[in-house]
Amino acid sequence: MSKSGTKMRLSEAKTLELIDLYRREECLWNSRLPVYRYKTKRNEAIERIVKELNVRKLEAHHVTTKIKNLRNSYCAELKKMSGGRRRDSFKPKVWFAKMDSFLRAHVPCPTPDATVMPSLPNVKIEIVSDSEESESNVTENNKEDLQSLIRTIEKLSEQLKTRTTRKQDVFDDFGTYVASVLRSLPSERAMALQPKIISLINSSDDIKYEYN
Repeated sequence: MSKSGTKMRLSEAKTLELIDLYRREECLWNSRLPVYRYKTKRNEAIERIVKELNVRKLEAHHVTTKIKNLRNSYCAELKKMSGGRRRDSFKPKVWFAKMDSFLRAHVPCPTPDATVMPSLPNVKIEIVSDSEESESNVTENNKEDLQSLIRTIEKLSEQLKTRTTRKQDVFDDFGTYVASVLRSLPSERAMALQPKIISLINSSDDIKYEYN
């Protein structure tokens, strides 16, 4: 069998590790960087990922194919979110939150909702069963409060977006990421974090900033 025809399967743990390494190598996905245009630099980044994964017989073309497949799957998940089904019943895979935390602004995935990329309200991330078991014991009021917190974070993200000429920036990415992390936690734990997050934001005047 030719080199291009060989296949390599990665475990779920290695796939999640691959996503983390992919995020670290911005030249592979951040089209705003000048280095994104240099194939040599992208190839070097792929080789670093191969070395870090340390999987027997894994080669650069396997990693390239796996990344391409993950991006295609990511776009497919976004299309499902923007489709006719209710978004509160939609359950993307665990890896989706990882990729969505950095990739959404850089992947031109076409959606039925023309101009604005859908955000993440009411998305439930599939996590381990003990978290689901914990969530079942939370009262309906607590669930509503959690959704209110998530909507507040996303509203802040939208407000930040209107203050810049760019469609999306690091603040939007951060707001989306915080929302996705909260959804991936047991509801009781996410609720406990709510006052801490608000307290940190309200105390921002007391923080001393250092600029490079």
